[in-house]
Amino acid sequence: MGRSGEMTFVGRSFHRFIRYLAANWWNQAITRRTAGATIAW
Repeated sequence: MGRSGEMTFVGRSFHRFIRYLAANWWNQAITRRTAGATIAW
């Protein structure tokens, strides 16, 4: 095919983007949970 290099690059970028979104979502969830626990205290 000859485009395996491009596909690999796109795949890496896509996975990096998904990982970034997942980390961002987890950070927000933990922040909210921590804030909620602080208010609960």
